[in-house]
Amino acid sequence: MLNPTLQLPAIRAQLKADGYVVIDDFLQAEVARDLLNDIQRAPFQLAVRSNAGEQKLTPNDPNYAPALAAAADFARHNYGFAYEAFHLITAYQSQALNRFPALKQWVEIINSPGYLDFMRGLTGLNDIQRCDAQATRYRAGHFLRRHNDHAPREGRLAAYVMNLSQEWPSDAGGLLQIERPQGLLSIEPKFNRMVLFKIPTWHHVSPVANFAAGERLAITGWLRSLEGASV
Repeated sequence: MLNPTLQLPAIRAQLKADGYVVIDDFLQAEVARDLLNDIQRAPFQLAVRSNAGEQKLTPNDPNYAPALAAAADFARHNYGFAYEAFHLITAYQSQALNRFPALKQWVEIINSPGYLDFMRGLTGLNDIQRCDAQATRYRAGHFLRRHNDHAPREGRLAAYVMNLSQEWPSDAGGLLQIERPQGLLSIEPKFNRMVLFKIPTWHHVSPVANFAAGERLAITGWLRSLEGASV
């Protein structure tokens, strides 16, 4: 699955020094293409946080636009988000992922002993026990406000973003932005680009511009210390 030409010592060194690393061409090209084909067919739901709490709506729900507007209003003074998601672990457990063979294989591989051991070696986080995953889709008006993923009871050790967007315009927003002492680091969602960062790390996804016609696609998740419910 992984690109065999990855320079693992350099990746490991940067992650240790900076707490994050950006890895281009992380997967074998055909694997990335298969994931993209599946994610483009995924049954996404809008996930929002507003005064009404956290909600999920289908893209054709008549309340979609009002919920998106309410989330944007709430986020003026609070942590909030609005983006579309498809939770892969839940879908795997219900066998709904059987229609998406590449995504199903992704869930199985990232929770295999070999991959988990690889991630322990790459990150230096020896307590990693499992990896979760959700497919995400950001479109016009979607955003994810500043947060650091810190949740001790959930055993989050590191986060990942496996980018699958093709030809995403650099001025369309949807950038993963990581806070560093020397300033804000903006990372474009380039196809087959993996971003790994340790928790806690302050970050956000910049709002997708209203003129954006495409879809910012990715698989995201956490590497966790707690075994919990997995595959």
